[in-house]
Amino acid sequence: GACMSPCATTHTLIACGSEDPRIRLCDLRTGGFTHTLMGHQDTVLTTVWSPGEEFVLASGSVDCTVRLWDVRRAGCLMALNQHAERVSVNWGRSNSSPGTIP
Repeated sequence: GACMSPCATTHTLIACGSEDPRIRLCDLRTGGFTHTLMGHQDTVLTTVWSPGEEFVLASGSVDCTVRLWDVRRAGCLMALNQHAERVSVNWGRSNSSPGTIP
């Protein structure tokens, strides 16, 4: 799937996950791919931008990991790999401050 940040003010990036383990970022202004996020070992099921941090992206994969990315940096910020099954992700809503994972 593909997704666009709900709070971006400085970029127009779409994150695209597919059967390929790479996540591709596409710039809507130019129509071209800007860069690739590599770290998953299998199909990327979901990509979801943070609702409060425009450069933070979460991804879930058939490789049973959830990864957090800051698209301004190379590599992922964190890999959560304690899952026994393939995972998809969604930012939860709570009374937490924007950008935190409840």
